[in-house]
Amino acid sequence: MTPIHLPMPPSTNQLFRNVTGRGRVKTKRYTDWITDSGWLMLRQRPLKLRGWVVLDLTFPRHDEKRRDASNFVKAVEDLLVRHGVIEDDSKVWEVRARWGAKHAVCEVRVWPAEVTV
Repeated sequence: MTPIHLPMPPSTNQLFRNVTGRGRVKTKRYTDWITDSGWLMLRQRPLKLRGWVVLDLTFPRHDEKRRDASNFVKAVEDLLVRHGVIEDDSKVWEVRARWGAKHAVCEVRVWPAEVTV
């Protein structure tokens, strides 16, 4: 599976904010990331998969701050759904998330899951 390369997504804690009278809305940082990453991903022409999938994500480790790799998964899942790469994030059977090289990009690999339920 050819990897999809994206800029580092915002943390789950930075995706939405509460606005009086409107409820939860996407932050500017998140909407900018969605736009920029969407264009980058479209240029890479990823395969579109239906049904259950496995996601393998490698996030760049830019600094030594304490943070969880799992906090960056949601933004990537939502982007994949938005652009039809995966059917729905409820169809993600397995997620593997890890830290990668200090100056690398976010690397996303998606393949069909071998599900036996």
